Amino acid sequence: MDPPRVQGIPIRLIANDTELHPSHFCARRMTKVFKRWMIPEGYCWKSVPPHHEDQYWRQWKVFFRWDDAIPEDLVRAAYDRLAGTRYTALMHKLKKSRVQPVFVTDEAWRRYLEYWESEDFQARSRQATENRNTEVEGPGPGPSKHGGGSVSFVTTQERLISFL
Repeated sequence: MDPPRVQGIPIRLIANDTELHPSHFCARRMTKVFKRWMIPEGYCWKSVPPHHEDQYWRQWKVFFRWDDAIPEDLVRAAYDRLAGTRYTALMHKLKKSRVQPVFVTDEAWRRYLEYWESEDFQARSRQATENRNTEVEGPGPGPSKHGGGSVSFVTTQERLISFL
């Protein structure tokens, strides 16, 4: 059993207990934890072995605390959703730069490059590009793009409440 967390950033669950808040602190810490243990098998979140997912979770939760009324499995479920998104974003950034960062071992970097250059990955990438360039409204208006910004609705709401 883990010791009680008396220090750390307080977090809470929002949106039907599916999202961590404040999400920017949670996400930033996840990325830092991921960077400490980049593994060769981890070219995408689905390929990260369960024991490494658990290691990431244990390292991440040291930095946060939540109300005892919130079951840890709900926090873990919200963590898993955000972790998948953050890990994917980290790998996308690595793939786009094609420069080996200091936190990635030579073996892991070699495996990532092999995967990104594989025919299977290239085919999926081409298909995703085509899907993003579809015109949802039909021919004419151009490809549909999302441009909602990076601040969550909850953060905006809290800022407005504190402003009033």
